[in-house]
Amino acid sequence: REMIHGWLTEGGFGKRGMITDERIQKNMMEERHRLQFIRDTLRIRRVLLVPLREIHRQELETFEDRLARWKSHRDAMGALGHSPATDRPELPVCPTQIPNAEELVELIEFARHRCGLHMGAPRMHAHLGWPR
Repeated sequence: REMIHGWLTEGGFGKRGMITDERIQKNMMEERHRLQFIRDTLRIRRVLLVPLREIHRQELETFEDRLARWKSHRDAMGALGHSPATDRPELPVCPTQIPNAEELVELIEFARHRCGLHMGAPRMHAHLGWPR
């Protein structure tokens, strides 16, 4: 939220603190374009995640095996009065099509560039193949 506010006040519309409803409305994309861009972007991100979700599924299987071995080790060490020698394995992170704050700002800049509302050269995600 702070990143987007800073983007709007500093780089987006000019001097800090100079945001007005009129300037915002003038520089907004039409709602139909904005919604279509969001739908298309999330669809592309979902398609690109298909192979990553398979990798995640495989990582979950190995995680379950490592966790079972760790629990066994922990129980054996506990029976001997010791604490486990290793930390509990971490759950693998699930890939998502939802953009983080930094990606969201880049998507906004790219969308504005496509609609002729850009404030400079677009920067995009290298993993999505969009121009930077």
